[in-house]
Amino acid sequence: MCPQVVGTERVAPISSSVAATIRTRVEQKIGGAVRSVCRMPFGLYEVVDDMDVVYVDARVRYLIVGRAFALHGSGAEDLTTSRQEAFRRVDVKALPFAMAVKTVRGDGSRLLVEFEDPNCPYCRRFEREIVGLNNVTIYTFLYPVLSRNRTNPDDSYPQARSVWCSANRSHSWDEVMLKGERLPPAPASCDAPLDQNLALGRKLKITGTPTLIFADGRRIPGVISLASVEHLLNVAEKEKLPKR
Repeated sequence: MCPQVVGTERVAPISSSVAATIRTRVEQKIGGAVRSVCRMPFGLYEVVDDMDVVYVDARVRYLIVGRAFALHGSGAEDLTTSRQEAFRRVDVKALPFAMAVKTVRGDGSRLLVEFEDPNCPYCRRFEREIVGLNNVTIYTFLYPVLSRNRTNPDDSYPQARSVWCSANRSHSWDEVMLKGERLPPAPASCDAPLDQNLALGRKLKITGTPTLIFADGRRIPGVISLASVEHLLNVAEKEKLPKR
């Protein structure tokens, strides 16, 4: 959906024919699938393609990649980043939480979703960062994107299977991420939802680990501080947890 106000200016709606023409030309010249075309108040059109935001002229002869700002008397508003955040938000209630490792700390009243690889050093760094995080329910989708040799028990995929197939998944995850433990191979009979998690990540266009998702759908790639996590959890705390 296109915004009716950009910065402080009202924007006239774009006609379906103009939007269709721009969409077709962008897809022909650049490739990909255009999700939306919106008119902007500075003479260009915003095109959202694969969750990226770019700007083109009406005839799609020029393409601008970068951030656009609206300058107000009180400062500058980042138009591009705000739109990217809107398109990248996740429908948290639709996530298949049964396929995630569940960890409840304290009263479990807040929600944090993680996509992590057991061999990802940045994921381990993040897990150490949030050791003191309390009053939260954490759903960790095991996302072994670093797998290279699935027959090696130390590879991401077998280690993720071992976590999932263990008697206490949350404890095993902590052993791997906080202590650097290597888990023994999981029984061949154990069915772990790793391929489903990888497919889910591709659908959500999660390209790296860790990726964090909060109850309001906001996604944050990479490692952030405990203070930042606390802030984002509190912003989203009015959202309800999925049924347990």
